[in-house]
Amino acid sequence: MLIEIDDDDEANPGPMPQLEDMNPYLSALRAQLEAADKEEAQSRAVRKQKDDALQAQAIHHARLKEDILSFRLLPGDRFSEGEIAARMNASRTPVRQALYQLEREGYLEVRFRSGWQVRSFDFTRFEELYDLRIVLEMEALRRLCTGQP
Repeated sequence: MLIEIDDDDEANPGPMPQLEDMNPYLSALRAQLEAADKEEAQSRAVRKQKDDALQAQAIHHARLKEDILSFRLLPGDRFSEGEIAARMNASRTPVRQALYQLEREGYLEVRFRSGWQVRSFDFTRFEELYDLRIVLEMEALRRLCTGQP
């Protein structure tokens, strides 16, 4: 089957625009694409900064927690953000974030205008936990001896 092409003026919209005629449109499109690329690059840079900041905060958190658990920072020791930042050779912002996370976890206390302090041991709580452990172990032994699950 052959398709016939009608040469009517109505069916033929006219000559195709030349590349020179489309140049302003191409320029506008190129500018839009370049702006989108620039925005994407800025977005990637911001995401990388946030990732780097979170990684730095996590590293400082782990180091400080290790210092507390290994008694390099003793219960009752007081210090400032600046001292810790200088000791870790880091900026204060990720150190501050790590300190606040350790406060939420119960390892540190923040003192208004006095800096930070490693929490002291609560020996009453340790005794209660030890008593609870004894109760749980006794119950586990009882269940093992009687064959209960």
